[in-house]
Amino acid sequence: MFHLNIVFVISQSALQNFGNIQIHNDGKLGFHINLINDGTFNMNEGLAGFYSSEGSLSISGTQILQFHNMEIDIANSLNLDINTIVTNTLSYLNGYLITPRDFPKISLDFSENSNYLFESDSRHTNGYVNKIGQNMFTFPIGDYGKIRPLSIPFQPISTNFNAAYFFEDPNFPSTFNTSFDTTQMDSYLNKVSIEEFWDFNGEITTSVKLTWNSLSDI
Repeated sequence: MFHLNIVFVISQSALQNFGNIQIHNDGKLGFHINLINDGTFNMNEGLAGFYSSEGSLSISGTQILQFHNMEIDIANSLNLDINTIVTNTLSYLNGYLITPRDFPKISLDFSENSNYLFESDSRHTNGYVNKIGQNMFTFPIGDYGKIRPLSIPFQPISTNFNAAYFFEDPNFPSTFNTSFDTTQMDSYLNKVSIEEFWDFNGEITTSVKLTWNSLSDI
């Protein structure tokens, strides 16, 4: 069940919300076209799903969205042009969720007790994920056919962390205004990979656990 108190426009390619949409406890709402949110759509329970058997879909607009449960089953990708918050569970059924790599403030946001399912090399967030709260968390991030999670432990206070993975040479990054000289490293390190790197930002200091394989060349 979902509640509509809205002014909206539906075209062949998008649904644009100017009013108020709310998905209730057992409600399910599926989107097979792009979603443009210029109204209130952040008091949801139930499930919001994004589905396309060919091509990609997008979420854009001026107002942040918040979903309780969310699932993605898209042939190519779901592209976020505004922040989207998950408060319970995100299911990566098919396709990538993409955020702008050149604008880290637009991200997929997981709240304190939320999590995700079914992530893999072909199903993950290609771009930035933000974690809100204290709980330990593993970021479901990658770069197209490569998932490279980054994990953080339980935090002493509620805080925000933001992370993305880049399968490219950090000496010549494609979306940063600076480069990262891999020859400049602490003496206890033997080698820094020139094949990949992570961008990780937070409000407090923490430890992180990274992942790698033979393609990392370390």
